[in-house]
Amino acid sequence: MELIKIRQEMEHKGNRDFKVILSVETGEDVETIEFNYFDVNSIYPLYNSLISFVREVEDAHIELETCNPNFASEISGRPNRNSTLLRILKDTQEMQGITIEAE
Repeated sequence: MELIKIRQEMEHKGNRDFKVILSVETGEDVETIEFNYFDVNSIYPLYNSLISFVREVEDAHIELETCNPNFASEISGRPNRNSTLLRILKDTQEMQGITIEAE
């Protein structure tokens, strides 16, 4: 199983616009992926960027360092009452054979 380290950062661009940058480390390779979101709440970009990445890999363990402690808490098994995005992420993880450890 491949180990992937991801650092997830989010920048508030104004109103309900956000930019998320994923710094992805696989072995000695580091890749930066940028996502832009418009007219969304602040948790959606974190989930969507991670789900988008998870859909592209298989059989890996992800160590996620995120900028949002509440998001890390949800990923680590303490979901809030509106957990639709978490269910989508978990379903995607299962299909791709991915585990995630978030801090």
